[in-house]
Amino acid sequence: MAKFTSVSTVRALSLVAGTFILGLATVQPVSADQDLAMQLRTSDREVHGTREVEAGNYDAGIAKLHKALENTGSSLRRAPILNNLCVAYVASGQLENAQAYCDLAVESGFEQSVAHNNRGVLNFVLGNFDASVKDLETATKVGSQKLYVERNLDLAKTNKGA
Repeated sequence: MAKFTSVSTVRALSLVAGTFILGLATVQPVSADQDLAMQLRTSDREVHGTREVEAGNYDAGIAKLHKALENTGSSLRRAPILNNLCVAYVASGQLENAQAYCDLAVESGFEQSVAHNNRGVLNFVLGNFDASVKDLETATKVGSQKLYVERNLDLAKTNKGA
């Protein structure tokens, strides 16, 4: 299993050589080869618990996100919570929970670029490169912020062909 490390963040989570490092919204050069970084994204919408996840305090963030999810019935309002739970569970190494919430985020029908990107990164971590490429290709088609998705897709395709 991958080793997980966290530091402060703004809106993204980068995966570099098996280690998660929280960084800025664009991939930060945490190694000499920036092309080795994959990036998860939290929702751009402010959701209770997101700041904790972005700060690497996953247990507190997950608890607050679950509380927010319990109090939210609208699919539109649930989508950012589901995306952020996906990120929190991937970052904390709880990959079975991550799979469930990444799938729910995609199924919600909202924030599809973020949802497919995050599930694509999870599939990459799990070694499911075909599924990773498929999700990342979908994310590039449905979203406007494509640079981080395109970088993730390039890395997934490289590993798929390896």
